[in-house]
Amino acid sequence: LNLQEVGGNLFTGFTAADIKKAAKKDQTSCRKIDAKDQIALCEFADFYDRFAALKHLGAADRPWLERTAQAGNLDIWAADAPTGERQAYHVFYREGERVRSFHAASFYAHASSKEAQRKIGRANRLLASRVARIATGFAETTGLRPADRSRAVHTGNPVRPAILAAAATSYVPPEPGLAIELLILGGSQGARIFADIVPPALADLPAELRSVLRVSQQARSEDRERVIADLNAAAISAEIESFFNDVPARLARAHLVICRSGASTIAELAAVGRPALLVPYPHAMDDHQAANARAFAEAGAGWVMPQSALTPPLLAERLSELLRDGAKLSHAAAQARRFGRDDAAERLAALAIRLAPLAGGAKKRRAA
Repeated sequence: LNLQEVGGNLFTGFTAADIKKAAKKDQTSCRKIDAKDQIALCEFADFYDRFAALKHLGAADRPWLERTAQAGNLDIWAADAPTGERQAYHVFYREGERVRSFHAASFYAHASSKEAQRKIGRANRLLASRVARIATGFAETTGLRPADRSRAVHTGNPVRPAILAAAATSYVPPEPGLAIELLILGGSQGARIFADIVPPALADLPAELRSVLRVSQQARSEDRERVIADLNAAAISAEIESFFNDVPARLARAHLVICRSGASTIAELAAVGRPALLVPYPHAMDDHQAANARAFAEAGAGWVMPQSALTPPLLAERLSELLRDGAKLSHAAAQARRFGRDDAAERLAALAIRLAPLAGGAKKRRAA
């Protein structure tokens, strides 16, 4: 693969040179696994489970990874400690015209770890006892051992400057007879369940609501045409794209958002202050999206609908209730705004700077 093309998704892009440089800092050997071994590794349960969790794949998608390797569209790097112990994998894979990247674990030492989710992930749970501080995205983070809680610092999750700028747009609830902006986002991969459930649910809404709806829905490229056709048949005004370049602007004008509940999504909803109907991705590692959604809902900022219970009639009933209740939406928007931390980036940077002296002696201090 041409590693100079890396990028284009939510994960930070790295080149092979970046990996080697990072590995050298920690006296870690870093090598590319050859094509034959890559294909064997793709069937190795632990490796596949890590990859599947980060790419939101299910068991039925398992052959996709092996086919990707067989087609020469996968590069896997392995990092080994001086003792020979496997530290991490870093994967580059081609998807369409882009090369994407993710790392399964850190390649070099830090004085702190960053946990974006409400429920601490496995990698951070293993590293928690070795770090000086644990920066958390949520005020309450579950899964930490009692001995590690004293080192947890709630910084919040940083968001893009464009999202912070959108926060300047105050929430105005929908008014009778005026346009209602409904935004449906499915995450970096899109969400097929929304393509299956949302259009028939909107078609079931009362005519007076359908006539004023203005829908922006993210759909996978293979689902886009049928979603457009379904909404056109229901006479609903809609923009359907596989990717929106102007999410901050669409968030700013949204009256209600239907979306997943990853940490970045929750952070952006909170920063802009928009109420949301959250459908957690059910196959996320350790079910962390459900924990994120509960925290947002418990704060009064939104509502949770498990994917297993999501049906067109049930969604239509919930939307009909919410879109007619401006007071409830306004209250949720205000609570969402209170949930966020606009200065999360500054808090995280300040924490890192305070810990900088530790990083220089990380190996001696056992700080990870």
